[in-house]
Amino acid sequence: MSQFEHQEVDSSIAPEIKLEQPGRVTDFFPLDQGEDINNKSIVQTAWLTCNIENSLDRLALNLLSMLLLGNPAAPLHKALLDSRLGGNLAPGSGFQDENRTTYFAAGLQATDPEKTDKIEALVLETLQSVSAKGFSKERIDGVIHRLEFSQREVTGDRYPYALGLLMKIMGPWLHADDPVSVLQLEKNLRTIREKSEQASFFPDLIRHYLLDNPHRVTLTLAPDPELQEKIDRQTADRLQAISRQLSEEEKQAIIAKSAELKANQEGAEDLSCLPTLQLNDI
Repeated sequence: MSQFEHQEVDSSIAPEIKLEQPGRVTDFFPLDQGEDINNKSIVQTAWLTCNIENSLDRLALNLLSMLLLGNPAAPLHKALLDSRLGGNLAPGSGFQDENRTTYFAAGLQATDPEKTDKIEALVLETLQSVSAKGFSKERIDGVIHRLEFSQREVTGDRYPYALGLLMKIMGPWLHADDPVSVLQLEKNLRTIREKSEQASFFPDLIRHYLLDNPHRVTLTLAPDPELQEKIDRQTADRLQAISRQLSEEEKQAIIAKSAELKANQEGAEDLSCLPTLQLNDI
């Protein structure tokens, strides 16, 4: 390390710039030519919510997501599936709290682009209805208990337990928040229990972070059978442009490196370098 000098590197990520009004985005993904494009799209409405260091609202929004989408009987989950506008909830539906600025999303997959207006309207109407009616105390207590149990249960279903804890703290840690804050639930849960005694607590969250929040985007992701051909053609054109700028010696050097890489990838691995534990080591 004596050959290197210390450099101050600012790796922080600034909070997202807030939109002043809702937007629409349509994007495409490749689909094999000749394949049916019907019921292959995804439509999802999403809101930017709190910054990751706001641990209290982050926890409250996690609970709100469970109340809205946590099971087939949850109001937003049920409204979306009962509408028959799509086949299932869109991937990523719910509250996502690993980014610098968190977000909440809800929508449907196995749908079509022309249903975008209806799906967006259904999400907004359901949130309006839920914000007016609120949630029962039994339902709120149930999701809080479920969250407490999931946080305290020692399991290895998705990751080994210790690795699961590391993954949980990684988001806040990467964004300069206290990495342990996500594990210290007691204080925030106690606060939320007290605040949720007021029937308006979760409806106020819906209004503040969703209904009255202009930073909303509805994404339509649709199939395009010609997209892969366009991508392949652009890639070929780019490679030809690069090739024209290379000398014959540079081309041969790239070919040699590619052959060396292929040989390394396909060759037998040296298993003798792996650490082993013998019976007499125990």
